[in-house]
This record gives sequence, structure tokens and C-alpha cells, in this order.
Amino acid sequence: MQVHLKRRIPVFVALGVLVLLALLAAGGRLFEPPAAEGAATVIATVPSGGNGPFDVAVNPGANLVYVANTGSQDLSVLSGAPPFNAVTLPLPVGGAAAGVAYNPNGNAVFVSDATNNVIMPYLAVAPFMVLGPPIVTGNAPAYIAANPANNRIYVSNVLQPDIAVFDGTAPGFPFIASLPQPPCAPGPGFAPGSVPRGVAINPTTNQIYVILSGVNQLWIMDGAAPWGCLPPVPVGASPIGVAYNSSNNHIYVANNVSNNVTVIDASTFNVLNPGLPVGANPVGVAVNPTTNRIYVANAGGNTVSVIDGSTDTVVQTVPVGSTPQGIAANPLSNLVFVANYNDNTISVIEDMPTVSPPPPTPTPTAPAPPPPGGMEQVALQGGTCVPVASTYPDATPIATIAGAVAPPNVLQGLWQFDGVTWLGYSPQFPAASNLTQLDRLDVVFICVSGSGPNAGTFSRPVI
Repeated sequence: MQVHLKRRIPVFVALGVLVLLALLAAGGRLFEPPAAEGAATVIATVPSGGNGPFDVAVNPGANLVYVANTGSQDLSVLSGAPPFNAVTLPLPVGGAAAGVAYNPNGNAVFVSDATNNVIMPYLAVAPFMVLGPPIVTGNAPAYIAANPANNRIYVSNVLQPDIAVFDGTAPGFPFIASLPQPPCAPGPGFAPGSVPRGVAINPTTNQIYVILSGVNQLWIMDGAAPWGCLPPVPVGASPIGVAYNSSNNHIYVANNVSNNVTVIDASTFNVLNPGLPVGANPVGVAVNPTTNRIYVANAGGNTVSVIDGSTDTVVQTVPVGSTPQGIAANPLSNLVFVANYNDNTISVIEDMPTVSPPPPTPTPTAPAPPPPGGMEQVALQGGTCVPVASTYPDATPIATIAGAVAPPNVLQGLWQFDGVTWLGYSPQFPAASNLTQLDRLDVVFICVSGSGPNAGTFSRPVI
């Protein structure tokens, strides 16, 4: 069927979108069992593919999960969908695999080798080949963050101490800088005892957030030359993990010894909450911007604390495996992956957004009274759209127009122009429509199926 919108623009594509939306709305979950609305539930606990899983990263587009296994000195790649099997054999990295990060622009995944002081680059999808020689970095590289805004990779060198920056897409992944450097701070790097740990990126401001565990600070530095920085922000005791939430523009720092999370405004860098209590010995932090939730892996309590980003309060504590460390969220699937270090597993948490209650059903509106001239029946031609704005008065209820078609099953769609865009409605898929919410005639076309005498009729006022 073809219909016409606003000067004969075909809209069969729009009708297809309505059908697709309805089918998606009617379909079940991709896997069972379903979680209660608003709750975070562990739906699977699967082997990590190696020993001592320490860090985890996700590739939302390819729906893959990358796990750095410290004990077995390798990288494993898991499917991001049930049954979450490994899609390839572990890839050797030659030392203590500590951190892992995925760069979507370069389609590469980077694994830090804290023993050999290098970063190993791999193709992020099958056949997962090594993309070049090891990338030389500083002493004991650990946590890694990729900046999709400028394709730069930032690595915290725990024993250097500094942040190594290299190009995440250029051949050979050339080294760019060691941070901090002037004008951010004098000298070649952080003060001794700083112990850089977690690194997070704000792609909007091109700033990098660096945890200095030894001095209980969060550093804010420019992600590109001239490498400026702001005064460090004091946080809790022995911070390790950090994450940025684009949904509320807040920064979350996991303080391992004080068992809490420091919440910081990313615009002013004011501390909004110096110590939001979570579980024992928090380590990793992940954000799901789709649901505006923050997930904190509590290594000492074998739990994950769930923070609601709209209130910055802990709304749930989820039991996971033994000694959770790294954690990552896939905003497309709303799944959270937790690396359980001591039992060599990955806990998969379904992150269910809170569903708002449906709007109240509007009170039915009485049909508009018939015009003085009465009504007439007009034969309709299938596959066409008939304008009704000239036959019904303004503010006529949409239900009145839909009810004027006989038999009802020939009605395929109504299209209304609200002055800016076209809005579609069809009785088969009312949940996918926003036309009925407007509820009143502005400019409407009625579209029917069939042909000839079986096409149906349309009752309209006599003009």
C-alpha cells in the first residue's frame, strides 16, 4: 500500500517503522528469566576464559566482552549475548594482564602487560589478530582508557608514576606524551607516592580524570596539548576506580579503604558527596548512561552497589562472584559484566530501567454533531489516501474519523500534520502511535486497503 503525506510524499517507510515498533513492543525479552522492572538481577555467571580476571571492557556494536586475566596472562573474548560463551581462545599477552580498553574508532582492543611494561594491541573482532608489536609504555602499566573524541589512549603507569598517552589509530600506535607536563605541572610527572590508578574520559570536554591512590586525589587534565590541568580534587581513602556519567555530568570515584564513593560535579568540580557508602572495598566503577545508573564492584563484600544517577543514592546491592574487580556496562543491551577475580567467572547483571506508569486513559470524547446537511457515503479506492480536513470541521476527534470508515478492517492508517512533522496512526498498532495523543483533527489523510467495491466507504459531512 502507498499513502501520501504532505504533497504526495510516500510514507510506506514510515508505516514500516510503525509495524517494527509494534513488533518490538510485543516481543519478549532476548533471554530469560526476566527481571523485575527497575531491578538489577544477575542473569548468568559464566567462565571468564582465563584465571584471575582483573578488568573488563565491552564492544557495544559487536556485542563482545574483553577480559584481562592476570593469573593466566591472557585476554579472553566473550559473546555479549546468552549463553555468553567465549568466541575465541585466550590470546597471550606475555605477562600480567591488568587493564583492557576498547577503541571504537580504531576497532582495536588494548591490554596492559604490567610485567613487561607494554600494551598489546589486538583487532577487536574475529580473527582477533595482533595489530603490531607491543607498545612500550612506563613502569607497571595498569588501567587504560580510550578517548573516542581524539583516538588517544591513556595508560596509568603505577610505578612511574605518570600517564602515558599514545595514538589509538595510527600505524604502530606512536607514543605522544607522558602526563602531567607543563603547563599542567612542573617536572616530568606526578610526585613520588602518587600511585596513579583508574582513568576515565569525558569526551565532551576532552578531559581525562586520573586517580592518584597514594595521595587520595582526583586529577583533571586536558586530553590534548597544551595539557592544562585543574587543581586536584580530594577524595576518599585509597581511591582506585573512576567513571564519568554523561547522563548527569557527574564523576564517581571508588574509595577502597573508606568503603564509599565520592561524587563530583564535572562542570564545577565541586564535591557533591564526599562519601556515599557502598560495599566493602570498592574497586571498579561502570556507568550505564541509558539507565542513568552507576555500578560499583565491591571486592571485599562480593557485591555490586547500584547507584541511581538521578538522586545519587544507592538503590540496590547485588551479590556477585568472589572478589569482583573490573566492571563494564553495555548501554545497548543494558547488561553489566563483572570480573570476579578469585573464582574466574564473569557475573552478568541485567540493568532494568524503571518504567514509568502508563498515562491515564483519556475520557472518551463525544463525537462531533453531524452538520446540518447530513452525511454521505463516499466509496474509497484501496491503496490511496483521502484528505478529510476539508470535510470535517476543525477539532473533530480522531476517533470520529476512524469510526467513519466501513468496514473497519480496511482502515490502514491515519496521518496528521501538526504544523511541523507528520504523525502516523493505524488501528493495528496503536501503541506505536502518537497521533491519538493529539486527539484532534488538524490536517488528516485517511488510508485504506483493498480495491473496487470491497474497498469500503467513508462517511463524511455533506458540503
